[in-house]
Amino acid sequence: MSHELERKGLNGKAVASILLGILSIVMVIFPIAGAILGLVGAILGRIGRSEVKKNGQEGKHLAILGIIFSLAGIVFSICWVVTERGDGSFAPFF
Repeated sequence: MSHELERKGLNGKAVASILLGILSIVMVIFPIAGAILGLVGAILGRIGRSEVKKNGQEGKHLAILGIIFSLAGIVFSICWVVTERGDGSFAPFF
């Protein structure tokens, strides 16, 4: 069996990144948790993407999507905090 045909496997950090990115969007109602999950997901996505390049693993697109979803979760968490009033209601955008 040739080494060229050997499968390197799916990068675990890329998978974790997309899962944390999705969770960060879902957890936007708890902005601190959403932002933390988004930050960890973005970091894991960046590390996973570089490992995919270096080791020839699969999961490049998962890592990219993980970074995008994680950053979206961070932005949504910030928007949630900015638009929330002190009494639990929300301020309009206009």
